[in-house]
Amino acid sequence: MSHNKSPEQFASATRSFLKLSVFLAIVIAAPLILASDRLITLTVGPEYLAAGVPLKIMAVGLLFILFNLPHSTGLVAGGFEKDVLKQAVASASLSVAANFFLIPAYGMTGAAVSFVLAEMLALIWILVLYKKRINIKA
Repeated sequence: MSHNKSPEQFASATRSFLKLSVFLAIVIAAPLILASDRLITLTVGPEYLAAGVPLKIMAVGLLFILFNLPHSTGLVAGGFEKDVLKQAVASASLSVAANFFLIPAYGMTGAAVSFVLAEMLALIWILVLYKKRINIKA
């Protein structure tokens, strides 16, 4: 389906994907954020409660991913794979660079923050690209 040949259908598909992303955010990310300590205790034991804060931070990164997917998928479907690849390389590069600085100072919390920064960059980049290349209100 091309965004040029059927913009209404393209926008409808993107809206449907966004609705699925909201559903997944509610079903997966919200419980991870709200009940991370309980989930950690139930699954691996209380000795791993130190992972609670990084898990919450990473759940925020998951939200960025969930809202990136409908737009990046739309860009790929629209023939803009190279743009999506550039975004992926940029966000991966940011993650690696941030890990060098944040992990030695903050350990697993630093790694989680690095992940969120990279996914935030990815989402912003994709939204700008989507508006520029597709220019359809979803």
